[in-house]
Amino acid sequence: MDLVVNIELLDLPKVCRLGVEGRQMMPVGPTKTKEQKRKVVKTEMDKWKAGKLHSGSKTGPVVRSQKQAIAISLSESGQSKRKKGK
Repeated sequence: MDLVVNIELLDLPKVCRLGVEGRQMMPVGPTKTKEQKRKVVKTEMDKWKAGKLHSGSKTGPVVRSQKQAIAISLSESGQSKRKKGK
């Protein structure tokens, strides 16, 4: 017996919804809250630990350096942007 669940009916935030392959999707649009940014950094670092984080694109070489993985995750979450003064 197959159980079909409509994801739209489950009041989940967009960050937590699962993609087609069962993976978490990245947030749509720019990340704004600290919680969203932390989730993006966590997913990128999880990719690095699993050996699936690529520099540039999917065809680029696999990232082996932890420092480079941190730089990529901060860039993806928008935390590496320059702060504007008042």
